[in-house]
Amino acid sequence: MVTRLVGYVSLRLPHNVTEKIDRLTGKYGYSSRADVTNDALRDLFEKYPETKTTTTTTPEASI
Repeated sequence: MVTRLVGYVSLRLPHNVTEKIDRLTGKYGYSSRADVTNDALRDLFEKYPETKTTTTTTPEASI
């Protein structure tokens, strides 16, 4: 069994943005600001998929 730890970060957003998020939360059935934000970020990442880049790492950096 693989256990994955999920980390979180806090974001600072202008009040006008959080007000819009709050309206979406109630209107479209989201249960929290986090749900709205996660959904929006999933859409953004789908629209702009990551491109693979070549990087050089040292053995210490790949821990």
